[in-house]
Amino acid sequence: MKKFLMLSALALAVSAAPVFAQDGGPADGGRKGPPPGAKMFEKHDVNGDGVVDETEFLKGAEERFKMMDTDGDGKITQDEAKAHRDDMREKMHDRHEKMKDKRGHGGPEDDAPESE
Repeated sequence: MKKFLMLSALALAVSAAPVFAQDGGPADGGRKGPPPGAKMFEKHDVNGDGVVDETEFLKGAEERFKMMDTDGDGKITQDEAKAHRDDMREKMHDRHEKMKDKRGHGGPEDDAPESE
């Protein structure tokens, strides 16, 4: 009898597991908005056909190269690459700060009870 109850409980637990694996929607506190990378994809899909072809891809690469080549000499030095990385890091930090401001806190660590 104990063995039957244990197997039944195990079967019930295993059958209920997929419920917890479902992707939470916005109402459940899940991710809101388009999937990651969707805006970047749309930006590169210049003709709007739903795919990024080689020409569109290379155009994006050319734009990034020009953005990094700050002196316009057609070459990217280590200093230019570092400056670009630093600039991108700062922009990401600014975005993170804006997100914190919108939520009113910095994230889950701010929700933890303070230790006394």
